[in-house]
Amino acid sequence: MEAISLHRFNLLAGYARLPGAGIVAEELEWYEAGNERFLGLLLRDRTDNDFGYSLLARDRLRRFRAVKFAHSFPSKKAARTALTAGLATCLKLPAKSFYQGDEKGVVVDVFKPVVASDKMNHAFRELSTRGSYPASRLLEEMLHWYEDVDGNFLEQFQTTAFDARLWELYLFATFTELGYAFDRSIEAPDFFCIGLPGKFFVEATSVNPSNPPVNLADMTRDEYYRDYVPKKFGSALYSKLKKRYWEKEHVKGFPLVIAIQDFHEFQSMSWSLYALSEFLFGARNIKRRREDGRVESVTEKIEYAFGGSAVSSGFFFRLKMLKTLVV
Repeated sequence: MEAISLHRFNLLAGYARLPGAGIVAEELEWYEAGNERFLGLLLRDRTDNDFGYSLLARDRLRRFRAVKFAHSFPSKKAARTALTAGLATCLKLPAKSFYQGDEKGVVVDVFKPVVASDKMNHAFRELSTRGSYPASRLLEEMLHWYEDVDGNFLEQFQTTAFDARLWELYLFATFTELGYAFDRSIEAPDFFCIGLPGKFFVEATSVNPSNPPVNLADMTRDEYYRDYVPKKFGSALYSKLKKRYWEKEHVKGFPLVIAIQDFHEFQSMSWSLYALSEFLFGARNIKRRREDGRVESVTEKIEYAFGGSAVSSGFFFRLKMLKTLVV
C-alpha cells in the first residue's frame, strides 16, 4: 500500500463521489495498491468523530467504485491498519471479483481509431501519437465515466469536433470537482447537474473557425478585435437561443447555463475574453481626450457589422426581453 495525493486520487476516482459525501465524512488520506489496481480512502466521521475506510476497485468498465467500507475505528492508525489488511486481501483476488453486475456498455478506448487517418483532427492525432502520457491517461480515466448520450462522441472527438468535445469533457470534470453529479438520461441540454446547492442545466457551445476560412490579412487590427471576434461569439450564442431550451418541460424552472469557449484561432481562448464581455454587455470602455487635454475613460455603445451581416450587441439585455435566465 502506497500513499498518493488527493489530486491523483481525484484523477482516478473523483467521479465516483456522491454529492454531499463531504458533509458526512472528512477524507484524511489516500492510498493505492497493486500499481493502482485498488484505491483506499481513510475517513473521519464528522458526527461520531471515529474513523473508517473505503476500498475501491475497478468494475467491468474500469471505473473505480467502492467494494468495501468499514467504520467505528477508535483511531486513524487503527483504520489505516485495517485498510492495509483489506487491500492485501484484495490483491489476491482476480479483477472480475469486483465487478458490480450493473455495468452497461463496453470499455471506452478514446484513442482507438474509429475513422481513417486522413480524416482525423490534427490535434487528436498529436495527442494520440506524440501527446503527453499524463494528458492521455487523464482522458482515459475520465471516459470510463463519461456517458455518450448522442452516440457519436468518439467519432466527433477524433474528427471535426475535437475542440467542442474536449470542452464538454472539461465541463464534466469541472462540475464533478465542484461536487455535482449528472443525470445523463437527458439528451439536451448537455448536462443536468445535481448537487447540494441545487440543480441546473448546462449547454456547451464553442466558437469555431469560419468555414470557408476568412482571410484575416484583409482586416485591420480594429476590424478583427472589435468586430470580427465579437461576431464569432454572437453567432455561437444566438444559435443556442434558437434552440429555446427553456421551453422544454424538463428544463422549466431550472437555471440554464450556456458555457462557451473560443477555438476559432490558435490559443484564441487566452486573449478573446474582452471581445466576449463587450458583446454580452453591448458596450466598451474607450479613452478620450477632453478639450482641456485630460484623458478620460468613457463607455460607448457597440453595434457590430461585418461581412455584410450584423449581429446585435447587448446579449444579456436581449435575454431579459426573452424572459430567460442564463448565467
